[in-house]
Amino acid sequence: AYARMDREERAFDIMEEPIFILNEATLEEAFLAFQAHAATGLPVVNKHYRVTHYLTLTELLLEYFGTDKTE
Repeated sequence: AYARMDREERAFDIMEEPIFILNEATLEEAFLAFQAHAATGLPVVNKHYRVTHYLTLTELLLEYFGTDKTE
C-alpha cells in the first residue's frame, strides 16, 4: 500500500473536517451529529477545543432513554 502512495501528497491533502460536539450541546444536537456522520463515538470539546470526553452512541442512547436499574 505504501508503494502506491503519492510521495508528494501530504497528510493535510487527505484530511477531512474535524467532527466533534461542544460541551454545551444538547442530547438532540449530539444525536444529530452522530446521525449526520454515521459515527459511533465523538469527541466532546470545551470552548478552547480541548477534548473533555469521548461520547459513544451507547452512552447517548442510555442517557436519552434512561435505564431501569430495578430489573
